[in-house]
Amino acid sequence: PSSSTLAPDFCAAAFFSAERRTWSCARQQAIETDPALQERELLKLAALSSTLADALRERGIGDLPAGLCADAALSVFRIAFVR
Repeated sequence: PSSSTLAPDFCAAAFFSAERRTWSCARQQAIETDPALQERELLKLAALSSTLADALRERGIGDLPAGLCADAALSVFRIAFVR
């Protein structure tokens, strides 16, 4: 089956191996306990959102929809990563 027909949990499990999940959890715990790391993480996510919005604009998406889409995508990513 194509990747678009696979269950989301299967795709996530294939991408996030047990080793990667362990590292991600440790990373997230470190960020949650250190205000400087929290600030750094927010700056990185803001830069990623900006880059995504720019890429969408280059493909003809208007400013407002591109910004909203990028912010929404990063919000979903951030929430999924924490889980």
